Amino acid sequence: MAPRIDFKHVREHADIDRVCTHFDIELKPDGASSNQKKGLCPFHEDTKPSLKVNLEKRVFHCFACGAKGNVIDFVMQHEGLDIRPAAQLVAEISGIATTASGPPAPARKRKEKPAAAAVTGSSEPPPPTTSETPAVATDEPDGEPYNRPLTFELKLSHDDELTGWLSAHGIDSGMIETFGLGRASSKSKTIPDRLAIPIHDQTGRLIAYCGRYLGDNKTDDEPKYKLPSGFLKERALFNLHRLPERPEYIVIVESYLSVIRHHGNLNLVSSFGHDLSLWQLGRLKDTACQRFAVVFDGDEPGRTGAQAVAGQLAKIGWVKRIELPDGVKPHHLAWEDLAPLLRQQWV
Repeated sequence: MAPRIDFKHVREHADIDRVCTHFDIELKPDGASSNQKKGLCPFHEDTKPSLKVNLEKRVFHCFACGAKGNVIDFVMQHEGLDIRPAAQLVAEISGIATTASGPPAPARKRKEKPAAAAVTGSSEPPPPTTSETPAVATDEPDGEPYNRPLTFELKLSHDDELTGWLSAHGIDSGMIETFGLGRASSKSKTIPDRLAIPIHDQTGRLIAYCGRYLGDNKTDDEPKYKLPSGFLKERALFNLHRLPERPEYIVIVESYLSVIRHHGNLNLVSSFGHDLSLWQLGRLKDTACQRFAVVFDGDEPGRTGAQAVAGQLAKIGWVKRIELPDGVKPHHLAWEDLAPLLRQQWV
């Protein structure tokens, strides 16, 4: 049996200064308070000290990339660990027990840099796990990989260009707030200045951000959508956690924007593409819904994918495939234009 860990005890007695030093993060005084320090943030390409650390509260916050949390969150994020091994490591580095009555954890030596880096200066350690590069864990009940929940949220901004672009795509301020949309920082390592779309798992835990290109100067080799490296699309359904309990029907679409634009009128999820994985099909079955509609984009990939997905859904309920005109996507249509198509073919 694994030894007991009192996470509250570890959080309240850890030495976050020593933890940062262990990972070669040099902290310097920040202001008059001896409990406040600053350093270079390890979660983005920081060139000036953006990381603020409160030694008394044992918390951190980067005001550039938005990373924040307690000392255990810091190690989870930095090392890509689950909460138990992260708390154990915090205790070992801090030289404290994992419970109030237990013996101190064995001391952990300071993490060494790779030898090649010390000699040549050219080798780099693996990139840290951040909100934009989520780790993949393997401790779901079915033993299969899944997308690890994030420990913090990105700090997103709003400006006239962003809200104007969203408005032109039929997405109003209410949906911006509902879906937590905003512009990622220009300092983001993977989605700078893009529309950041938060993605959640079936329980509502934040697992990733997708970056959608904004503007008119996209190069051919620049993808319209960017998902984090290692993100498992087949182990997620966008907007699943917002469905009502035992929904009367579910509409499956391809894109985020189609979900966001019509969320106020329909029960929608996005399959992240033209097909459904067995995991996604299982989660839809878990909703106990008996009626499904597939409304993919009006192009050849969309029609071919819709036919295959409809065949899969037919195994768990009644399904209707609704074809859109050539070149038309669900989010191209206002509700008053989409509703008649649904009523005509799915009543």
